[in-house]
Amino acid sequence: MPLLDVRNLTTRFHSRTGVVHAVEGVSFSVEAGQTIGIVGESGSGKSVTCYSLLGLIPQPPGRIHSGTAIFKGSGQGGGIDLLKSSEKELRDIRGKKISMIFQDPMTSLNPYLRISRQLTEPLEIHEGLNRVDALKRAIESLEEVGIPEASKRIHSYPHEFSGGMRQRVMIAMALITKPEILIADEPSTALDVTVQKQVLDLLRERQKALGLSIILITHDLAVVSESCEVVNVMYAGRIVEQAPTSELFANPLHAYTRALLKSIPATHEPGASLYTIPGIPPDLSEEPEHCSFRLRNTIGNADRCLTDRRPELTEVTKGHFAQDCPGCLEG
Repeated sequence: MPLLDVRNLTTRFHSRTGVVHAVEGVSFSVEAGQTIGIVGESGSGKSVTCYSLLGLIPQPPGRIHSGTAIFKGSGQGGGIDLLKSSEKELRDIRGKKISMIFQDPMTSLNPYLRISRQLTEPLEIHEGLNRVDALKRAIESLEEVGIPEASKRIHSYPHEFSGGMRQRVMIAMALITKPEILIADEPSTALDVTVQKQVLDLLRERQKALGLSIILITHDLAVVSESCEVVNVMYAGRIVEQAPTSELFANPLHAYTRALLKSIPATHEPGASLYTIPGIPPDLSEEPEHCSFRLRNTIGNADRCLTDRRPELTEVTKGHFAQDCPGCLEG
């Protein structure tokens, strides 16, 4: 039984100018100790999907229209539906059983509070520790993520750390309560390549030590290939392909997945022009009743893309799902 089972999640934003269909019918599951990836361009719905699970969508204008997200964490009995939980129930889960690392640590860390206070607060709230014991745990947590002289630096402010060190602080904060699931939203995007590898290696090391599951949100397929066991490719608010990582890279089916793989610079000959996906993602303020990728499809056969209905995610081979648009599956 999956640790987290998400089915048909639909999240929309209602504004004066209309409804934005940010996430439509998204389904995936996470096993204990597993790392899954959610990959796609900016605006594809990756972050909104995970924010919806933790009740972090501003309501209004956001609204979860349908779906279930059954979390079967330890002590949950038959499981709890995160999408139907009260704010109090979610507060007991957020930061304790499911934690999140955000893309930009400088906007996630409070610039007015010392790191010590930001690290000890979750322990005081969720575990009832006093300040002395919480501070001791916080220092140990910083040491575990490789912060030098942690006992001295713990009383620093966020601006006194480099970008890579701030991201390590965020990881320490997310893992300090030993959660069962960690959602990592583009955890290495704002970092240079060397620091990026250090952060990803650190996540893998802490995952092994704690036995946690990870949902990795990224646009970087190279990161996915090294870190994830299952990949969910999102486009225009929907999953267009879902498969084990090795299968997806060996046999990509959907035209959008193939276009993303073709866009990786390392796949080009030295001096050759880099491939880019033409056009821009569709306007999600209009509910698509056709293949959303049709106008950008140069990898498959755009002439055969569906125009009379939305494509549905179907199992093509065992464990490998793709949207059933003939034009996107051709080529």
